[in-house]
Amino acid sequence: MPKKVGRVVYHQQAQLDMLHQQHVELFDKFTALYECLEVSGVFRREAFLASLHRRHFLQVLQQHPCECLHSFEAVAQTGELMMALATMCGHSCVLTLSSSSHTLNQSIREVQPGLLKSYPSTIYVMGGEGVDEDATSIVERLNLTSGQWEPVASLPAPRAYCAAVAVAGCIYVLGGSDRDGAMLSAVERYDPQVNQWSAAPSMQVARVAVTAASMGARFCAVGGSNDQRVHDSVESFYPEARQWFPLPSMQSPRWAAAAVAIHRKLYVIGGRNGNDEVLRSVECFDMDTNLWTPVQELRTPRASLAAAAVGRYLYVVGGYDMDLRDLQSLEGFDTVTGSWRQLSPMDSPRCDLGALNCAGRLYVLGGGVGDVDRVVLGTVASYDPKTGAWCRAHPLHTPRRRFGVAVCN
Repeated sequence: MPKKVGRVVYHQQAQLDMLHQQHVELFDKFTALYECLEVSGVFRREAFLASLHRRHFLQVLQQHPCECLHSFEAVAQTGELMMALATMCGHSCVLTLSSSSHTLNQSIREVQPGLLKSYPSTIYVMGGEGVDEDATSIVERLNLTSGQWEPVASLPAPRAYCAAVAVAGCIYVLGGSDRDGAMLSAVERYDPQVNQWSAAPSMQVARVAVTAASMGARFCAVGGSNDQRVHDSVESFYPEARQWFPLPSMQSPRWAAAAVAIHRKLYVIGGRNGNDEVLRSVECFDMDTNLWTPVQELRTPRASLAAAAVGRYLYVVGGYDMDLRDLQSLEGFDTVTGSWRQLSPMDSPRCDLGALNCAGRLYVLGGGVGDVDRVVLGTVASYDPKTGAWCRAHPLHTPRRRFGVAVCN
């Protein structure tokens, strides 16, 4: 009898293994088909997720009939109900809801001030080079509620010249170089809720001086270089699928550039090309047409710069010019009119810095200044787009340059 039971269990385990393998293969085929359809413009990710949600919702209604005569969109137009729903769903679900329909998007916009209080923003800085110019693994965050920087779990290993993005409540640090100068393709994921780092799937190529931007539920790694070449390639990562997919290549290879995503468009700004020239060119990738197009050039060529979006405007700050002079200038790009304008400069020049939008202000962090006697900075400043004024914020505990920076709710 035990032998017979053992044979049955063995047979069932073999069937389960086969079913698991078929499931993996089907998932791979689905993911590849999904990416091909999105890249070709057959459908949008948000529309697909909304349709999938409607199907699941109808299945639930069939199992649990109810007599509610009001649509979800009609209920969501009541501010108190929308606020309660958004608070219970969480920040990542709110992003998905806002993409489902124009009505929900408008309702969420109306309760956004209250949501910001429910989900206070936190700025994170990760890795980079310290005052000794060695790569560091130190991570710290600034809570705008308390106004204080505090240490959190360090990176699993030191890295500099990396990029960082926040997606769905988690932070990803990608590329760069380690303490020995080795180029990295590795990606690390940080979960603020448990204060832990874990390994995410590596990029398809190693990228140092890479830039990145989040676009809805995914993010893109753009350009960079390795020992052999400067990249014009772009790859996109879906956390849900845990896979990287290639996007069309840029018109120009770039490293030490900046990238910002606004309204399903990815802007890549400045940097240096394969001939080591500092660029003033800017190009834009449209997720709907799947094409790269040039936009109006920067007023000042710059590399090792930083950029961020606030509202419909794209802000570019710092870096160095064609003569390797550190810059303190700030430029603003209106994504509606397609034009740049010069704005109030920082109080001092800096390159290899970080910048981001937090609570409607442009924050500029760290960086370096000087050529031979380069000084690594820990200073933080914020710019108010409404008044055009700069003010100082709490400095970093650890001065650094060439680091990753992200803001997470």
